[in-house]
Amino acid sequence: MDWDALIKAYPDEKDTIQAARSLRERIYAAFASVDIPAIAQPPQSAGDLDPFVPCIASVCEAVWRDLTGHDPGFDMPGSISALLKGGDAGHVPEADRNRLEAVARQAVSRFLSLLRAKNPSVIPEAWNRGDCPFCGELARIGYDDESGRKLACLACGHTWRIPRLRCPSCGNADHTKLGYFEADGIEGVRVYFCRECARYLKVVDARVRVPSDAETDDSLTLELDRLAEKEGFS
Repeated sequence: MDWDALIKAYPDEKDTIQAARSLRERIYAAFASVDIPAIAQPPQSAGDLDPFVPCIASVCEAVWRDLTGHDPGFDMPGSISALLKGGDAGHVPEADRNRLEAVARQAVSRFLSLLRAKNPSVIPEAWNRGDCPFCGELARIGYDDESGRKLACLACGHTWRIPRLRCPSCGNADHTKLGYFEADGIEGVRVYFCRECARYLKVVDARVRVPSDAETDDSLTLELDRLAEKEGFS
């Protein structure tokens, strides 16, 4: 993540961005001593991460103590498991929920990135869909270059090639139901949408705009997300 670029783009959010940077640095440091396991297949669903919840929770607990000076007053493994499955960690005090979600989201992403780096052989070589072949997360951003289009997973960091003239979400190839739009002030980035499934994808044209990392490019183009959602795409 290019933190300086984010602060430059969103100066009013400087404190929030610096807090996010500090949190990430703490999480990365906590994972430095974690033994990442070998796996036989990629974790394509939240249920596939169940065996690793204790590892992720231990990191979250360490970061929690670092941030607050005390142990969490709730069941961290149970909370992580609930959040992974899209549930609500209702037993967590209201005052702690935002912090928990921020810590858990960053910890899970870091674990997935390390797990992917440790186990590259389990990732399918050929993959034409918009969901990540490693962790199952739907891609939010892609890149066009002379070789075609590739997608980037913001959860685990994996990148893979897909066909340009097809919706990565539903596979629709009917050009009359596919389209794109741009926004003034955001050069070299388009929103490609599909009227069949009402989903969209932000795509950076690396022939026009010098790309950064996927997280930074996604964060610098939030205005495109707002415009896409305003048009009814998700």
